Amino acid sequence: MKLTKTQVNVLVALVTAVFMLIVMRFTSPKCKTCAHNDASDKDIVMFGRDSCPYCIKMKEQLEKDGVWGRVKYEDVENDKHAATMFAKEDADGVPYFVAPYTGKSASGSQPTVELLDALEL
Repeated sequence: MKLTKTQVNVLVALVTAVFMLIVMRFTSPKCKTCAHNDASDKDIVMFGRDSCPYCIKMKEQLEKDGVWGRVKYEDVENDKHAATMFAKEDADGVPYFVAPYTGKSASGSQPTVELLDALEL
């Protein structure tokens, strides 16, 4: 089977594009504080403040219910990057939860079961 010059050019372009995507996937720099970098082992992002009594209550509740290990905590009070990420969420306050896999979010203190339902987890 002989390929035309156009077919060869298209094939070369496709192979190049796939190669570039692979290279970008494995060499792109990661921000150490971005929630999405931990997506492989954390399916809940909690935005909070260490001084917030509701955030402290939710953390304790999630620990008690065995869910805290699934949470990536982002401190919006002491971490500028976390504060920037939180601002993009257009949330009213903390605690605020996001499930990167489902795209759902929930705010405020609530029972763990209701939180997981709201996040569709």
